[in-house]
Amino acid sequence: MEGKTNLQPSGLSPRRMTCEERTAHLLIEWHLLKSIFLELLFLLSMQMFHSFSTNVAYWEASKSSLISRIPLRDLGHEYLPFTPPEFHFISELLVYFVMGIAVSIMFSTPFMAHPPPLLPTKTQPFAVIALRRFLVNLVLAQTLRTICFVCTVLPAPAIQCAYKITESQLQTPLGEFLNTVAPEEGNPRGWEPPRGSEVVTRIDPTRGCGDLVFSSHMTFVLLAVLSVDAYTSYRKLKVFMKALVVVTALAIISARKHYTLDVVVALFSVPLLYFYTLHTYPDPTSEELRRKGLVFDREEMTCKIKMGRMRRMHPQSVPRDLAPTIPSSDSERLL
Repeated sequence: MEGKTNLQPSGLSPRRMTCEERTAHLLIEWHLLKSIFLELLFLLSMQMFHSFSTNVAYWEASKSSLISRIPLRDLGHEYLPFTPPEFHFISELLVYFVMGIAVSIMFSTPFMAHPPPLLPTKTQPFAVIALRRFLVNLVLAQTLRTICFVCTVLPAPAIQCAYKITESQLQTPLGEFLNTVAPEEGNPRGWEPPRGSEVVTRIDPTRGCGDLVFSSHMTFVLLAVLSVDAYTSYRKLKVFMKALVVVTALAIISARKHYTLDVVVALFSVPLLYFYTLHTYPDPTSEELRRKGLVFDREEMTCKIKMGRMRRMHPQSVPRDLAPTIPSSDSERLL
């Protein structure tokens, strides 16, 4: 409701919605979900293509020569202490934690009346629209990183990928280092490149090798933080989320899951992509959604729901002309 949006200070705490307001909001979200369901389904299915691409990168890495399997020098790896393998789950846990916060905030809209965010279109936040923007940017970012890591095969520094040269291999001629596929004897424990149909069927987002530039971990974290930044007005939460970005980046480098390059490239490419799409292809305004029949005046609908309930409980106390029914079968199911 563009005309009725009342921007509040960003530090203002949200109030809880009434039952009628929540019902009206859920009805609007349901209509929005139905209108873009196929689009969301396509965006989610693109995760299978990304999984296939990471398997291709792993397969390409398994064909590399011995010298191409040796990890590159990285200043982040040199100056940050190495995280022991038993604590590598910390970086994964941080990613899930940040994603969990973003999902919780986005889908809390039916239960709290958030202060209106400072979006370019001054649009009331809807979880379905925020989810669509997250997925669109995720697919675009994954497409860019797929082009990067498939075209240029870099030696992975992860513990299950890094090749270790044995004493006997040090005595071999230089030509074997340059031209022959790395022998099995130097492969670390956990080195299991996909073979045959596994290139298509394997789904393992955490133990791949070769999909480096730019970091997928940081892509998810940054998109989650940017979504919270764009669709909510919680100043303290925004500062906390940005601090988590720094901690997660350091944890990823310390665990040797990525080079510092992979993390740094993600830190500027993902926000640039997000802000470009946010301002070039803004979310539809409430007025545009209302013209398409997808969004209603929530205050008016809340009043109708409240009057409808009163009429059902006390049929004689509410005149029918003061409690018009909501012209939607979906609303009746939500009441």
